[in-house]
Amino acid sequence: MVIDFHTHTFPDKNAERSIAYLEHKGNIKAFCDAKRGTLVNNMLNWGVDFSVVLPVATVPKQEHTITALSAEISGRDNVYYFGAIHPIVKMLRERSTISNQSVCAESNCTPTIRACTLMTKGT
Repeated sequence: MVIDFHTHTFPDKNAERSIAYLEHKGNIKAFCDAKRGTLVNNMLNWGVDFSVVLPVATVPKQEHTITALSAEISGRDNVYYFGAIHPIVKMLRERSTISNQSVCAESNCTPTIRACTLMTKGT
């Protein structure tokens, strides 16, 4: 059994813009277009049995929408979604929301990485 345990997808309507932004900020070319359908096709082509998607909430207001969508589509085509928690938000309240919606867990390290980059800039 093959499990890809660290993947990212974006809603189709946001994927192109999001990937272009991340490619620019990271100065690296994305491997694929980050659409869910592409992930599913790649899983089939590469013999991956399950994928785990780790959503990214870059601002607190995205959490509820991302977590609700994750709960709605998690498990389809053997793709499982974590919920998204922005680090600024009260963790206990959001963990309760995620477990009530039957989403795997929380994920979001991007703001932490961004904060570390800002704190070490120029050193």
